[in-house]
Parts: sequence; C-alpha cells; structure tokens
Amino acid sequence: MGWKALASKLLMGYSVAFGLFFAILVGVFAWPDIQQAWINHEAALRTEQQESARRDEDQKRAKLLSVIGETATVTADALLDAQRGCAVIGVPDIDQCATYVGPLPQEQASQAGAKTAVERRATYMGQCQQLYPDGEYCWSLLSRAVDIAQRQRKAKRE
Repeated sequence: MGWKALASKLLMGYSVAFGLFFAILVGVFAWPDIQQAWINHEAALRTEQQESARRDEDQKRAKLLSVIGETATVTADALLDAQRGCAVIGVPDIDQCATYVGPLPQEQASQAGAKTAVERRATYMGQCQQLYPDGEYCWSLLSRAVDIAQRQRKAKRE
C-alpha cells in the first residue's frame, strides 16, 4: 500500500469522524428545538381532534333538535286526531281510550288511533329527554305543537 492510499484512508477516517462529530454537535444544540416542535405538533393535533369532536357533537345535537321538532309536530297531530276520535266514542282520556276495547268499528278505530298517539308521545319524550333530561322543555314543546296544530285546523275550517 502506497502513501497515497494510506493518506486517502486517513482522510476518509477523519472525514467520517468529523461528520459524526458534526452530527452529534448539531443534534445536541438542535435537540431542544426538535423536542419543542414535536410537543407543539402534538398539542396542535390534540386541539384539532377536540375541535373535530366538538363540531361532530354540535352537528349531532342540531340534527337531534330538528328531529325532535318534527316528532313533536307529528305527535301533536296524532294526539289531536286521537282526542277527537276518543271524544266521539265517549272516552275523553287518550290513555284510557288506548286500552278501551269495544265491538264497534268506530271504537276499534279510535282505540287504534289513541294507541298510536300514546306510542308516538312516548317515542317523542324518549328522544327529547336525551337532550333535556328533566322533560319540562319537552312537554312545553309538545304543548306548543298541539296549540299550533289546533290553530291550523281551525284556520282550515274557516
């Protein structure tokens, strides 16, 4: 092996050692910045996930509110129909009418309508109480829906 080959090997060894030393030096001084960047990245990801979860929850709540309003309206119509049918057969209470068993077709139809109305009311209350557990708002909303439905029916007759 000649002196040129030996010099080349030595320089290559120094170059590797210098490169390794330089990499360690950069790593030591840059490590806090790299660590801080990673922490910031994780915090940003967590915040983004929380925002996404909150948006999803808000959308779910808005959709459920819409469904509750529609269900209140349909339930109000069913209750009014049942109330009218039950009054015709002489049973003024819808809950009693739902369990009334009579042989006449009008009695059977009124009982079926009352039973459907009672079931819809229970479904509505179950959905509504997911958002409003005390149920006070749910009854208020249903009462408003019934009042509106009565006024609509009255306006149609006039």
